[in-house]
Amino acid sequence: MNQRHAYLAKAAAWLALTAVSVWAGAALHSDAAQLLCLLSAATGLRMMLVTARSLLYLHRGIDVSAPAVVRLRGEITARNGQRFGRRITSALTSTPSQLQVDMRQVSLLTTEGTQALFTAVRNARHRETSVVVIGANAQVRSTLHRVGLDHFLTYTDKTGT
Repeated sequence: MNQRHAYLAKAAAWLALTAVSVWAGAALHSDAAQLLCLLSAATGLRMMLVTARSLLYLHRGIDVSAPAVVRLRGEITARNGQRFGRRITSALTSTPSQLQVDMRQVSLLTTEGTQALFTAVRNARHRETSVVVIGANAQVRSTLHRVGLDHFLTYTDKTGT
């Protein structure tokens, strides 16, 4: 099955889940059950739209299976964290399957500087994009661990491209 057909099948499955959730919500009489069905339908519709966006990128010739790579360097602090965050978030616009954040040249990451990374990781998770941190030194890893971000990341010392 080629990639285009795989995305179409995935979008169709999410749309079917949405339809079943709406039907079940209409058939149930309990407010709590109807709310759960509505939430399930909204999630299914959102995931179908994310999949359709990936299909659109594929149609435009953008390879969404290729990882997006963002190389960061220097110190990441509260003062410049937003700039780094915008770079990371813009790499997610094509909804890649993986986002690689190359931190081999990051000398310092402060707790305040991680705010932009939180936003980027949240955006990646909404797009079903895995986040891989490459070459983070001990101080960077310690900071990511301290703020709880390392639960959503994978670490490696090599690029996968």
